[in-house]
Amino acid sequence: MTLQSNFSYSWARLRSLLAACLCLFFSQAMAQSMGLDHDALLTRQLESIEPSRGETANLYVLSAALSSQQDVFRNDVVSMRDLLDRLWHTSGRSVALVADEPSKSQFAYPTRSHLRMAAKGLAKKMNSNKDVLLLFLTSHGAPAGMEVTVPGESRFMFSAVDVRQLLEATGAKYRVVVLSACHAGALVNELADEHTLVMAAAAADRTSFGCSSKYAHTWFTEALMNALATTPKFAAAFRIASQKIRQYEDGGEAFEHSNPQITVGASMGSKLAEIEAQAEAATDWEPPFYKTDEGKARRLLGDYLSLVQDGAGDTQIRWLILTEVGIPVDGIFPISAWSRSVFRGSGSLQMSFDPRAGTLTGSGAPLLNAKLAVGDGRLSGTAQFGDITFTKVARREVYDAIANHPRPKTKADAQSVIRLLYIGASDCAACVQWEREHIENGLLTKMPEYPAIELVKSRRYSLRSKLQKDDLPASVQSIYETLEKDKGMSQLLSHAPSFALLVNDTIRVWSVGPFLDAPIYPVLRAAVREKQAAAMGSQ
Repeated sequence: MTLQSNFSYSWARLRSLLAACLCLFFSQAMAQSMGLDHDALLTRQLESIEPSRGETANLYVLSAALSSQQDVFRNDVVSMRDLLDRLWHTSGRSVALVADEPSKSQFAYPTRSHLRMAAKGLAKKMNSNKDVLLLFLTSHGAPAGMEVTVPGESRFMFSAVDVRQLLEATGAKYRVVVLSACHAGALVNELADEHTLVMAAAAADRTSFGCSSKYAHTWFTEALMNALATTPKFAAAFRIASQKIRQYEDGGEAFEHSNPQITVGASMGSKLAEIEAQAEAATDWEPPFYKTDEGKARRLLGDYLSLVQDGAGDTQIRWLILTEVGIPVDGIFPISAWSRSVFRGSGSLQMSFDPRAGTLTGSGAPLLNAKLAVGDGRLSGTAQFGDITFTKVARREVYDAIANHPRPKTKADAQSVIRLLYIGASDCAACVQWEREHIENGLLTKMPEYPAIELVKSRRYSLRSKLQKDDLPASVQSIYETLEKDKGMSQLLSHAPSFALLVNDTIRVWSVGPFLDAPIYPVLRAAVREKQAAAMGSQ
């Protein structure tokens, strides 16, 4: 190598090293700046906290959206803070941390150090023996704890021990703890004591729902907030919220029941009464997010139903599902949707929502050239096939409509054979759970209609294998060709557990997944009623 080439090579290496050093320097500087900014942001929040006053208990609030993966967690914290301020005037006694990149100028990230800093900051302002701390945490969860995903940092789990240490750092003797996450019930026993009320969105072995961009808030948080707004008593609001969530889940919006949990310490009764007596009901309150244009668009998402009489006098069921809101362009929000003209065809479509005009437009089979005005739970206007009005419903109402308005060839008569086909797999944990709950424990077998049907069981080799015709019992093998040809029904060949309700060897309704309360059982009951009514009429 020549001297010149040696010099060029050395200079190139030096430049690379200098560039690397500069990148490292600036990245560290930016990280330190971010940390210092958030330290300062949190310090300002804590400096503004009012010290304890008066002889009666004050409510102090520490809330944190621990996950940056969906904005529902940020919305949970912002809306809960807004509601508690309305009910208990906590704006001067509330600290919030949010793991959300777009909100980093408003809220410090919930790192371990910031959470401890917030807890210790509140400890300096509270009267530990008189006041009540409300700790609200929302995120994804697992039996090991609540997931923390802070932008730019490693993911970690905030365990029950971590939550307890956080509570102890506040010094508060009396605590209300609200955990909105899957499996949050796993943390309850560690946190429960005689001076603490603990609410969890789900049992230790269950998931909670609403942790996606489809929703504005997690189900548990929104149900609890709505209940507190009208009934600002924690245990009573929890019961109302739990009933509401059960309705969501029974309505076909979930695949299992979350079973929210609560435990109330023996010494909390009088302290809760003292705090609850100060609340002012906020019956007109609604989450702040719903007042934004994006919130209005997100609020549209869900199931819509239209029932129309066709020329033959049969009821035609039109089902529209608005599934996801996209990034707006010039104030117009794209909304992904799926439309089904039940028994006649289905397809996806792209719609557009104009919040200023209050209109929803779009086109795609079988709902063509739709121009709909957005009303209170209604979409009304025109499509290619004429005037149409959709009403927003719980999904169970769609299944009930399908049950009560069958295709003529699947309506049961006095001689009809009604079969429920169950397809499992040898390595399917959900199948074991379904068999235990619905067969062994009687959710299916104890139904009054069960003696009038035939349960047909099939099991393929594994979840990875495709169902073969010979896997089906001879009594239902005639439907195999139908399953192969129909792209929608072909899911029955590759998923477990799967179900199909047959009337005279024709599939009336089918479903994939273990939660049958909404999709299958209403149709099963309707078919049995039809058969029994036909038999009575023939006597």
